[in-house]
Amino acid sequence: MRLSLNLEPFETNGKWDAQAKKVLWDRSQLDPRFPLLRHASWAEPETAYQNGHFGSVVLNGDDLLIYQLWHRRLAGGEAEEWDRFVDGLKPSEKLAEQLKGFRFGNG
Repeated sequence: MRLSLNLEPFETNGKWDAQAKKVLWDRSQLDPRFPLLRHASWAEPETAYQNGHFGSVVLNGDDLLIYQLWHRRLAGGEAEEWDRFVDGLKPSEKLAEQLKGFRFGNG
């Protein structure tokens, strides 16, 4: 079995083939004591979105993974509040200041 990806996964129980840009699984490499499970995890940035709001791709690879994990842990309406804030950002000299100054409405 193989999975074609644009980016190398940060975690997989298969083997990454960088030249072919595929994760390959060989049944003989998987532990026979467990059900036949194959997995791969990767984070691919939405380049058009990031370019439109930040002026460049600022989150990719491990940084994008950490951001996604942080975002999923936001409580209540925090994710929606954060998303509205980021949706309103435009590339500018004040972008870093705007990001540092953000505070959730609940505290």
